Amino acid sequence: MKNPNMDQGLLSDVLKAVSEDRLYDKKSILWDGSKMQVITDELDSGDILDGRFGPFMRVKIETALGITLYSFSTMHNKELFSGSWNPAADNSEEYSIETENRYLSLKKYRKDEYGSLLEVFSKDAGLIELENGSIMTADNSQRIFSGLIETLSGTVMIGYLLLSTGSGDNTFSLVYAGLGNYSDIQVEAMHIMDSFKKKNRA
Repeated sequence: MKNPNMDQGLLSDVLKAVSEDRLYDKKSILWDGSKMQVITDELDSGDILDGRFGPFMRVKIETALGITLYSFSTMHNKELFSGSWNPAADNSEEYSIETENRYLSLKKYRKDEYGSLLEVFSKDAGLIELENGSIMTADNSQRIFSGLIETLSGTVMIGYLLLSTGSGDNTFSLVYAGLGNYSDIQVEAMHIMDSFKKKNRA
């Protein structure tokens, strides 16, 4: 994951919008890779039966790390699972795949690298920590960040980063980001991250 190099005013505006974003506030952030809009979004409502939360087909993502992730397959991210895009990495240390509008990356580190990784991500100018998603216990530490992430291709996408320890002797970073509506990306990201957190507690 790279630190996006962009206008500091724009970066500040994006992070402010992310920090103020609330589920079901009927507003959404649109990000196209270089510009942001905050729009009225009638789909950002809990009253819509077939809205942003589906129903969607649930797909399984098997990785060479030995960790299986689960995701909703939506009209926005389905190419991640179509087989037409090959993973950039799929080995015992990393799984990464990128399409034109979505990016998914899971990386494994040693457990004692957690502190140094937390420092790096906390100082990343493109990210803010989401306090309501962070957990710290004797056995499991999870920190969730959101903001702008430069992908392997150099595209700047908006999304989430989960830094987690748990079962075993490893630390993991899980990144999910995309172009388009931040609320769509949020729903997709949280489903994948929830599946990882359940697996990592096993």
